[in-house]
Amino acid sequence: MVFKKPNEQNYKVAAVISGFKSTEEPIYQGGHQVPLAYRYNTGIVISYGIKHAVDIINVNPIGNVL
Repeated sequence: MVFKKPNEQNYKVAAVISGFKSTEEPIYQGGHQVPLAYRYNTGIVISYGIKHAVDIINVNPIGNVL
């Protein structure tokens, strides 16, 4: 999740999204429902403050080495 203060050019990172709520709507052809659905993001998210991501980076600065 990013934000920009009014009258500023640069964006800042506020949080990292870890999940979201989606929902499904049926699809119709004419008046008949077909066996398909349309899934879309509702805009509801689960996120963690950027501090958590920075803490993980600081503990493991070279990333996950396999």
